[in-house]
Amino acid sequence: MRALEERFEAMEIQELYLSVDPENHPARSLYDSLGYRITETICEYFGEGGEDRLIMKKVLHTAQSSSLSPCR
Repeated sequence: MRALEERFEAMEIQELYLSVDPENHPARSLYDSLGYRITETICEYFGEGGEDRLIMKKVLHTAQSSSLSPCR
């Protein structure tokens, strides 16, 4: 996961999102330890009768430490 995040940072991607089953506690714990935070719960994520999912987000260091102004 960290190697993938480093690649995204090099591409100047500022935020990553993932979805996880709310009952998958080992995965949720891993993502939490990596700095992902729950932003929302989506019911029936995969369509009617489908399972619910938590959406998790991480802001990468490029976004936090960037000193570039949005204007030139």
